[in-house]
Amino acid sequence: MLKIVTPSSWQFDEPVAQLIKASSRGLRGDDLGSLIKRAGHQFADKIQSMDLDSGDVPVHLLAVGATEFYGPNRNGDGFKEACCQQFHDTFVKHARWYRNHKNKNPQKSFGLVKASHYNPEMKRIELLVTLNSTKEAAERNKGLVADEEMEKLATGGDIGVSMACRVPFDVCSGCGNKARSRNEYCDSAMCKYGGLRTKIGTVLEDGHILHADNPTPTFFDISRVFRPADRIAYVMGRMEKAAAAGDVISGAEMAEQFGLSDPNLLSITNSPDALLGQLKIAQDLSDAELCIKDVESQAAAFAPEIREATNLPDIKFVTTTKVAQLTRALSEQGIVLPVEEFLMMMHGEREKSAQVSATVRMCLPGCAARMIDDGSFVKAAQGNPYVSTEHTHMGEYRKIAANLAPDYSLFPDHVSRRLQKSALRGIIKNWSIEKSAAIVGPGSDLAKQYVLYKVASFYQMPRPTADSQLTITLSILQNCV
Repeated sequence: MLKIVTPSSWQFDEPVAQLIKASSRGLRGDDLGSLIKRAGHQFADKIQSMDLDSGDVPVHLLAVGATEFYGPNRNGDGFKEACCQQFHDTFVKHARWYRNHKNKNPQKSFGLVKASHYNPEMKRIELLVTLNSTKEAAERNKGLVADEEMEKLATGGDIGVSMACRVPFDVCSGCGNKARSRNEYCDSAMCKYGGLRTKIGTVLEDGHILHADNPTPTFFDISRVFRPADRIAYVMGRMEKAAAAGDVISGAEMAEQFGLSDPNLLSITNSPDALLGQLKIAQDLSDAELCIKDVESQAAAFAPEIREATNLPDIKFVTTTKVAQLTRALSEQGIVLPVEEFLMMMHGEREKSAQVSATVRMCLPGCAARMIDDGSFVKAAQGNPYVSTEHTHMGEYRKIAANLAPDYSLFPDHVSRRLQKSALRGIIKNWSIEKSAAIVGPGSDLAKQYVLYKVASFYQMPRPTADSQLTITLSILQNCV
């Protein structure tokens, strides 16, 4: 779910964006004192120690207020303190400064996010943004000159700023319902407070403001909007009527009406549907790691002790075509092989696969996200060796898949039967994720291959959308038991 978030929708009682003034000798005297008063000693010291290139004009930006201190914003979105502390650096990793959320092309950006900080005293996320004030700076930063922003800030004027984020889901502050889109928002039948679908932003009798909490946001866009984004929404059909009626316009609805898009997807919009579909699945895999606790009660379904067919048949997969065909046949049965069996499929040596699989498992957490962020996923998915275009002459592989389905399928009916079997046998399984500091090397390379395999499996899986998120999350769990 994409959302638009406006800093002005919190009551900060000071300008959202402010130039950082400095003499030729750097931040000193009153300039330093003014910054310390606004940003605090810790962030001011960090900014003071940074070497900025010529033409990079620093701007201090107030971004997000913690819910516990400021409450949710006027659009019914909340970001708790722990969330602000953990995810403020996504601004640095993913965001640039744009205009009106036209973020398709980084070369049409007007500045960079140099640093982020959670201010523990003021309970808010603050950013250091550098705007391209000269042609040389714009060329160096591969963007455009921020002439209009510079003129506005130089005269002491406040400028409308709007941000964008992506969340795998949000959570109703009233009933705890998790929603991956506005279509999944709770209503009066589910939520005692009336539900986010129609009551988001409502102040209730007990003083609680019903809002959507966003526990795991990725911020990817900061934009100057010539009128603040919630004001732009006034002129957009349904939004104008909502504003006139005094209704709260949610951040997700604003993003939809604004036509906001995730630049990770936009970067390959003109590519074949297969590539776009694989990228969406890779993002779902990344998000699923955050939801694994939701399915921990099903861990026993992946206990090796309840499997009848513990070994893959002895088939020599000497060509990528055969590997792709088996992958497709398995996915038709809802099977995404665990790491060890995947390595067996590739190399055929169980003892060696068991030794290597432990290292690969340690590299898996965050692997899909890293591949997306560094651009390697798109390149690899263009020739994904596990995607099969061959639908015929697969009788042998489909027979193998059907035999393995009771023990390995992620489809709910098979998982349910294995859970019943484990309960009868008194099998209880816990799960854990162990992360390795090493994200390069042979283990990491095999982890990337496994990510491609999983993406191909889900891409070829003939299952209704309603089940897709569950099967993806279970595929994470099966490697943690």
